[in-house]
Amino acid sequence: MYRSNQFIRKSHGPKNLTHLHLYWHDTVSSTKPSSVAVRPPRNNATVFGEVNMFDNPLTVGPELGSELVGRSQGLHAASAQDQIGLSMAMNFAFTDAIYNGSSITVLGRNAISNAVR
Repeated sequence: MYRSNQFIRKSHGPKNLTHLHLYWHDTVSSTKPSSVAVRPPRNNATVFGEVNMFDNPLTVGPELGSELVGRSQGLHAASAQDQIGLSMAMNFAFTDAIYNGSSITVLGRNAISNAVR
């Protein structure tokens, strides 16, 4: 609730913290890729303009064959002209245990040249 230039915090019960640690696998080159280009790039150096759709597995471990906990489904577009940077919109759709049927939506920038992001 917003009133006269100040924010008023309302309590809606106890707060819970959940720490998610998972791996997102993006396979672009195989007989069955999980990410495909739907629009080719305009600039080959930064792939500016390329748009991809994806349906990627989310797993417990870094190996593709580790336990599947859900899918990441969405799109990313190369939106930077002077570097490789993506604008992403995706849903993490969970299929495992207590989170089965839950989802998280992520919208933002992905600086793919960073090792951890």
